[in-house]
Amino acid sequence: MKTNILICAKKECLGDIIDFPQIKKYFESKRHEVIIHENFCLEINNLKFISPFNVPKRPTVFAGCSPLVMENRIKTLFDAPVEIANIREQCSWACEEPDIATKLCKEIIYLAVNQIVYTKRYNPPDNVLKQKLAEYESVIKEIGPNPFKL
Repeated sequence: MKTNILICAKKECLGDIIDFPQIKKYFESKRHEVIIHENFCLEINNLKFISPFNVPKRPTVFAGCSPLVMENRIKTLFDAPVEIANIREQCSWACEEPDIATKLCKEIIYLAVNQIVYTKRYNPPDNVLKQKLAEYESVIKEIGPNPFKL
């Protein structure tokens, strides 16, 4: 299954140890759609970064800083399953060699892609209260606000 991969490559956060063009080429060769953004955090409320995906409803992997910072904000932008790949703490801060950091980054993003592909999408249960209120409203419209006045 193809996924959308959004990579935030902010140099102040991730440094320049990871070879992002190589990562993009690797995942595009596996037929995923990859977008590298230079500073996604700054413009997170701008939806133009979602529209470049050819299929915006496809599962999406966000690779960037820690999930604690971005997860809730990212998940509100997408109407599809989203997985966060933490490449800041696990790659750019943990490795000093660019080759090792890039290889590890590929592996972490690959794991996130597999996580999202093989996890069933959560479907929230039906809103029973909303259904009951709708039924009650239809009764009120039909017989009026006083049900004893039949």
